[in-house]
Amino acid sequence: MGRPGARRAARDRGRAGGAAQGGRSAERAHPPGTPGRTAGGRWRLQPRHRRAALPQPADRRLPPLQGVPQTRCHLARPIGGHRPALLGARLTAPTQESQHRLTWHGSERTLTCGPTIDTIVIFQVAPARREVIALLPVHVFDTRVLPPSDRFGLWLEVVESVAPALISSPHTASFDAHARSMELGKLRLIDFTYPSLAMARTAKLIRQADPENYQLALTRTGYGAVRQHRQEAVVRGAEFTLLDYSRPFEVRQDAPPGETLNSITVNIPHALLPLPSDKVSKLLAGSICGSTGMGALLAQFLRQIARHPEQYTAADADRLSSILLDLIAATLAQQLDAEDALPADVQQHALHVQIKAFIDRNLGDPELSPGTVAAAHHISLRTLHRMFAGEETSVAELIRRRRLERCRRDLANPLLRAEPISVIAARWGFPDKAHFSRLFRATYGQPPRAFRQELPLTPPR
Repeated sequence: MGRPGARRAARDRGRAGGAAQGGRSAERAHPPGTPGRTAGGRWRLQPRHRRAALPQPADRRLPPLQGVPQTRCHLARPIGGHRPALLGARLTAPTQESQHRLTWHGSERTLTCGPTIDTIVIFQVAPARREVIALLPVHVFDTRVLPPSDRFGLWLEVVESVAPALISSPHTASFDAHARSMELGKLRLIDFTYPSLAMARTAKLIRQADPENYQLALTRTGYGAVRQHRQEAVVRGAEFTLLDYSRPFEVRQDAPPGETLNSITVNIPHALLPLPSDKVSKLLAGSICGSTGMGALLAQFLRQIARHPEQYTAADADRLSSILLDLIAATLAQQLDAEDALPADVQQHALHVQIKAFIDRNLGDPELSPGTVAAAHHISLRTLHRMFAGEETSVAELIRRRRLERCRRDLANPLLRAEPISVIAARWGFPDKAHFSRLFRATYGQPPRAFRQELPLTPPR
């Protein structure tokens, strides 16, 4: 009777010993057919009492996993220090195994998965409370895990699943492309990298599938030409173009020699855009500047989310969607000189974002004040204060806090250790060293010199 229990105990000891060795890949720790993996090739997060069976780096321990959904999950390398720990990435069943590298604040871990990672769900642990938080889900697609001859076909299948289109490319023999997609409420943001191609949506294809979406695309590298609704334009880097997927269009995109194209797109349901459709149609297949005005704010916001989705939690998705939609509406309205056509709350939200961006750009100006902020945006000082009435800080407090944050960041930078404190303070709008020292001490509990002296001389590795 005791023999099965002894076998189980020996097996558990063997698993724990294997995990303690560290450095083994997930594939070796859980080969196909073992309890750590399902028959379809999906990774399964082990219950807490089996946590020792999971592969761990030799020099680190995984934090407790209470609250992590017991879903198929592969544990990536936990990152310690002052930043939250990366706990895992959820994978869907691979059809052909390969290796990807998931980067988290400069640290990497090899993931074994198939040609499409349907969803990566990263978990972080808040160091103070040790509670597990699900970050913004990221859907990943990569053709490079397949043989070169199969890559273009996979790309066509993915495009077909969204909206049928005719696609051609001079790189069909080896179509190296990848994308990361984030669902922000009812909006979808996708960061694409792919070779030169041409794409068209015909009336016949639209009858087969009509998603009733606009697509706003920010070109980051490469250039192209678009045609829709009897309008056409050439689109270059740092420019937007707007397409309606319910109308026929043609797109040609070319990458610089030896490079690939990169663009960030946002799919927007028609019903969500708070502008009349007849006005929006005037902007189809046009070129919208992404380096000035509202376009610059929108481009900066898109790049931030695409570059650092790990900085947001799943609970932030609806809030990000609201901000993004207001910025898109304000950018399009600015192009139409139709800001007055936007709902009042959208105008107010867009102006609020614009004011904060203006403050960030001008922190080094000693003359920056609520008065100069109001004048730059053609509103009264009373209106400006009313806009910030619901915030935790007033406009003056926001300016002061952000200046102090920039100074504290530079004081903590070992590469700037030789730079005098007065120079750093002046760079961020504090020309009076004594005044800066008093503010810094009142905010952070110690003078700037003492703060700098407590820090290590070299950055942590």
